[in-house]
Amino acid sequence: MFASPYLRRRASALSAVVSLIALLLLVLPGSSSGAHPPRVHVVLPGETLWSISGNAYGDAQSHVESIARANHLHSALIVPGQQLVLP
Repeated sequence: MFASPYLRRRASALSAVVSLIALLLLVLPGSSSGAHPPRVHVVLPGETLWSISGNAYGDAQSHVESIARANHLHSALIVPGQQLVLP
């Protein structure tokens, strides 16, 4: 009826190993579906912040400001050859 000391030690060791693995999985960084590294875009002749935002994200209006902020732009003026970080 009662577990032998051998089985109790074995169960305790198994429990400790499982707990250690679970702790490591929580502590170690993993890949996040929402986080991605910023991309760099080289401005081509005729491009605007709106066109770059629309091509990169599909929704120009909501991302123009974030592109401008990420590149410390004080106006919408961009020139061909300029490198822009796309957050």
